[in-house]
Amino acid sequence: MKRGRIVITGYYGHGNLGDEALRAAAVEALRKAGVEPLLIAGRARLDPCWVTTSLRKSAALVLGGGGLLQNATSARSLYYYLGLIALARALRRPVFLIGQGLGPIDGRLARSLTRRVLARVDYLGVRDRASRELAARLGIAAELDGDLYFLHPPLSEPRPQHASRRIGVALSGRSVEEREEDWTRFLTALPGDRKIVLIPFFPGEDLAVARRLAGMLPHARVEVPGSVAAAQGLIGGLDLLIASRLHPLEFGLRAGVPLIAVAADPKIVAFVAEVAACDGPEIPCVESPRSEDAAALLCDPPPPERFTAAYAALHARTRAGFERFLTALREKIGGDDE
Repeated sequence: MKRGRIVITGYYGHGNLGDEALRAAAVEALRKAGVEPLLIAGRARLDPCWVTTSLRKSAALVLGGGGLLQNATSARSLYYYLGLIALARALRRPVFLIGQGLGPIDGRLARSLTRRVLARVDYLGVRDRASRELAARLGIAAELDGDLYFLHPPLSEPRPQHASRRIGVALSGRSVEEREEDWTRFLTALPGDRKIVLIPFFPGEDLAVARRLAGMLPHARVEVPGSVAAAQGLIGGLDLLIASRLHPLEFGLRAGVPLIAVAADPKIVAFVAEVAACDGPEIPCVESPRSEDAAALLCDPPPPERFTAAYAALHARTRAGFERFLTALREKIGGDDE
């Protein structure tokens, strides 16, 4: 495929390790397919002249993963990306959405605009069944691909089975708001022979809360991974991970770490359902974790092969979805160089 011909964007360049993992996976997969993408990331997203010029010089726009089309956390995200898609279509550029998490989309106007804009895209691939069901309710056909994180291959080295005596906690700042006392009580009640590692995956939103919680707990510390690889290594060395963010849970599944999912967001519930559909390990998914759940998983963790099989299945599905996208892209902008 010809190089340098597409623009790819997402919530990249803002310090969220989950989104940076999506970026890394998408860019690597595109380059392997012979495409050198131009990224719209960070503050450049908000420069209309630069964005318009980039689209004019490109042959296609790709929205590369994440929960971009939702208005639960902010209406700005939904309208920004709908506007970007509309701009690309006005410039007669094909548009492809891959690994997307759709919704929640609240409000009649928001749903109507989303329906009208998505009806004009050339490919819509979603990360989970819940997103596909929402697309169907909007009257839009969507392919069930997978979260772009699952483009990362399974880890070649299994997680060491000896106990590290460390429990990881990756909480979004929003999930702790007005509940810090509850979280402090829960974390204090965890087995006292384990160290607690608070992992702010999006430091801009999570670091302050992590520091406050660590300050109220014995044997607790904050560790801020400096890269996606560092985060994967940190999570891979845990005995248990408790998270209210999606991507730490995905990192943990890949590493074979027992998980407790905090149901602070519909995408967390959707992730647990996807793992269950792959006959993966049982993942407690609760609004308020109990120390008893943590103790049970530490005492009797799920078999490692359940993690391996589930991740392999999600990886294969996501790879197949990415190949469908590449086929659609080639049909629109041309095939390999002669």
